[in-house]
Amino acid sequence: MNRTQIGTEISTPEIAKVKRRKKTKESLLERTLGATAQAKAYLFKVQKPDGHWVGELESNCSITAEYVFMCQILGLDLAKKRGQIERYLLNHQKDDGSWGIAKNHEGDVSTTGESYLALRILGVEADHEALKRAESYIISNGGLEKMRIFTRINFAMFGLFPWDAVPVIPPEFILVPPQSPVNIYALSSWARGTMVPLFIIFHHKPIFALPNGKSSENDFLDHLWLTPTDKQLPYRESVLEVFLGNGPGWRSLFTGADLLLHGLEKLQSKRLPRLVRQYAVRKCEEWVLEHQEKSGDWAGIFPPMLNGVLALHMNGHALDSEPVRLGLEAIERFTISDEHGFRVEACQSPVWDTILAMIGLSDAGFDGADQKMKDARDWIAKRQLLVEHGDWKVYNPKGTAGGWSFEYENSWYPDVDDTAAVIIGFLKQDPASRDSAVVRKAVEWTVSMQNRDGGWAAFDINNDKTFLNQIPFSDMDSLCDPSSPDVTGRVLEAMGILNDPLY
Repeated sequence: MNRTQIGTEISTPEIAKVKRRKKTKESLLERTLGATAQAKAYLFKVQKPDGHWVGELESNCSITAEYVFMCQILGLDLAKKRGQIERYLLNHQKDDGSWGIAKNHEGDVSTTGESYLALRILGVEADHEALKRAESYIISNGGLEKMRIFTRINFAMFGLFPWDAVPVIPPEFILVPPQSPVNIYALSSWARGTMVPLFIIFHHKPIFALPNGKSSENDFLDHLWLTPTDKQLPYRESVLEVFLGNGPGWRSLFTGADLLLHGLEKLQSKRLPRLVRQYAVRKCEEWVLEHQEKSGDWAGIFPPMLNGVLALHMNGHALDSEPVRLGLEAIERFTISDEHGFRVEACQSPVWDTILAMIGLSDAGFDGADQKMKDARDWIAKRQLLVEHGDWKVYNPKGTAGGWSFEYENSWYPDVDDTAAVIIGFLKQDPASRDSAVVRKAVEWTVSMQNRDGGWAAFDINNDKTFLNQIPFSDMDSLCDPSSPDVTGRVLEAMGILNDPLY
């Protein structure tokens, strides 16, 4: 078929349609290139002077609420921040009166209850329109009876909930050796870092004052309960119910163990010999102090930092003591105050943000030899963790250090995901870096962290004892760190780009 035949066989409307498609395709290409150019310009506009990038890591309102609780407990003045915190919390309340764990999630009683309490501590009256809507939401969704475990603990510290209605969190758990199937290193790193200081808090079972005073049976939030006269709420089924419903197994074992621990805890409270408890609390404190960064951070995330400060203070460390002072300074570095109000990040993500920016710029064809890219690369390289300590060493003693953590200060918990992303970013920016010491050490550490099932997890090796989620304390099923498709996929991408037969 020649051109003349083509011209006669294709109708005029069809030719117009082809032209429109071509125009649309060209327009889409132009828009894509324009958007890419704008994205590049924006990245370089917000790049820090030393070469790295970091964006705000948004948290739900519980994090800021718990910051308010900490200040109330420690007697820290919130006067200058009060209006800013109120603005932030009230601006994030949903139309139904609730607060949720994320913008696109519906509200829940725990997050709403914590945000409500924070506002009351800040001086917002219970008859404020926003708090009346929150009250209506909580009551219509089962009242504070529906709180999760961690909210129960936060409320117990103010006498709003009985301490004996939370699962036993015995400090003696620190003494269980790593060879045991159940020990602190069998927990995920985020649970471990949060719970060890929590062991100390549980030992003290403190009661702190609220604006209406201090009481072990504080009625400050009784109007948010369906039955405020009965706060002895079960957090698990009875041993018999669990056994009949599930038969013998981990859930039945942990439920029975929790009942036994409650009995032992009552004996402890009757001043029976407490040498083991005192020794365990001391070992917990040593663990907390050992895991504190020189900058004051713990694990680079807010929950261990909050619990670390509170635990040390309850254990006799004054506010001006070095570990508590540094811990408070680290927490303040997680705060943001701007036109949106005062809030607290749960974590900060400079390594992750920087390497993703480098990967995006490389994929968009930006010259890796540009000084801005070199600055970013140098910033990342200097933060490679080459210290031979870290919880990952407990079950990977032969592994050699070479990973990166997500945060500014977190030498104890490098993670596989960030490290794989760094390998990808370095190789894309400069393929010759495959032979550099930085990349080689990163690859060796990553390979050493492969789990027995062939995959990779975030922070630990073979942290796959998912039966631990049957512990009554775990109402969010997040006590383990097993292999995950996204981390494994990123490692495989890194290894594919490396293209080294040794790996």
